[in-house]
Amino acid sequence: MKNRMLFVAAVVFSFGAKAEAHHQLGKVYTLKETVHIEGKVVRFLFRNPHSYIFLRQAGRDEKTWSLEWASAKKLSHQGVHGGTIRVGDYLVVSGHPPRKVTEGRILIQSLKHQSDSFTWGERKNETVD
Repeated sequence: MKNRMLFVAAVVFSFGAKAEAHHQLGKVYTLKETVHIEGKVVRFLFRNPHSYIFLRQAGRDEKTWSLEWASAKKLSHQGVHGGTIRVGDYLVVSGHPPRKVTEGRILIQSLKHQSDSFTWGERKNETVD
C-alpha cells in the first residue's frame, strides 16, 4: 500500500513538473515585440523541452541573458546539434522580450554567428514553437 502511494505521488509530481517546464510562450514573452542583443556565449544547454543559450551581452553592464530556444529534437531536424553553439561564440540575436521586464530572458527568433555563416531563424521551418 505504501509503495503504491509513493508511485502515485511520483506520477502526479512528474506530470506537474512537465507542465511547469513546458509553458505557454505567450504568457512568458511579449510576442508582439522584438529586441536585439549580441555578445558571447557562456553556456549552451541542448535539451528538451527547450534548449537554452546563456549570452553575456556586449557593452558596459555585460548582463547575462537566458535565451530560450526550440527543443533539441526540433533543432536536430533543423541541422543544429550540441556542438553548433560553443562557449565563447559571438552571436547576434533577435527575439521576444519577457513580459516581466526584470527577467533576463529572451525567446529566440533568429541568431547568427559573427565568425562564420551559421544562421538560424531565417528559413520557414526554423521556429521555436
